[in-house]
Amino acid sequence: MQGGLAMASIIGAGLFSAVSGSSVACSALMTRLSLPSLLEHKYHPRLATGALAAGGTLGNLVPPGIGLVIYAVMSETSLGKLFAAVFVPGVLLTLMYMLQIHIQCRFNPLMGPPGGRTSVREKVMAFKDAAPTAILFILVMGGIWFGVYTANEAGAIGTVGAFLYALYKGRSTDRLWLRRSRTPWALRA
Repeated sequence: MQGGLAMASIIGAGLFSAVSGSSVACSALMTRLSLPSLLEHKYHPRLATGALAAGGTLGNLVPPGIGLVIYAVMSETSLGKLFAAVFVPGVLLTLMYMLQIHIQCRFNPLMGPPGGRTSVREKVMAFKDAAPTAILFILVMGGIWFGVYTANEAGAIGTVGAFLYALYKGRSTDRLWLRRSRTPWALRA
């Protein structure tokens, strides 16, 4: 599909926004991850950077946006109701960004060339890798929306869930959370 990689970057930005809640973090991560791939696949630099900049704006709108949390605290508004209120606009904005990329690539096919085909096996493996994040998001946001627990409790549940998954996968090594020093013992004192 023409522009498919840029559209996938928009979806990735929306999903990461749902995990982080920060536009700055979303923009930084998606640029670092997606921009080299977009340029490698011969996407026009304006489309590549524009798609990532637009995707970064989703961080404030897709729950749990940090701005929403601050607003809820300052105005004493229900955080769960705010999250429910911005969910549909966030999804709509994501779809509109994707439609814009599709239209732009339709008029000028050189802006976003089609990528290679993927096999069903590759798609299943990609879904398998993404499923834990989706489950964690549903667990945290679903609990808030349905009033099972508060936003603070949801944050704790999300943190514990991510930590347990990291332990299960064996990715919580000393590089990530123990940070051992490489300085010899004699020089540490």
